[in-house]
Amino acid sequence: MPEHDDLLKKLADNFAELSERERKLLKEKLGIDLMPLPTLEQVHAAFLRTRDKIREIEERAMRSWRKPPTDPDPGGTPPASPPKG
Repeated sequence: MPEHDDLLKKLADNFAELSERERKLLKEKLGIDLMPLPTLEQVHAAFLRTRDKIREIEERAMRSWRKPPTDPDPGGTPPASPPKG
């Protein structure tokens, strides 16, 4: 899956910028490098969903990571007027 390969490349590039200590800590904390990776069958059993549904959820999650973050206030909020008195 090309998106998966791209994501792994970006993750590897980001981790390469960290110190050895930082890499080790984050990998341990986030559970990265747990080997072997679970099979689709194991994920399917753990989530009690069909393999197709697992793939659909994975694809939706990958798409959401590719979207640029949205500005919740694109027009900007006008500054509050100073209190009178």
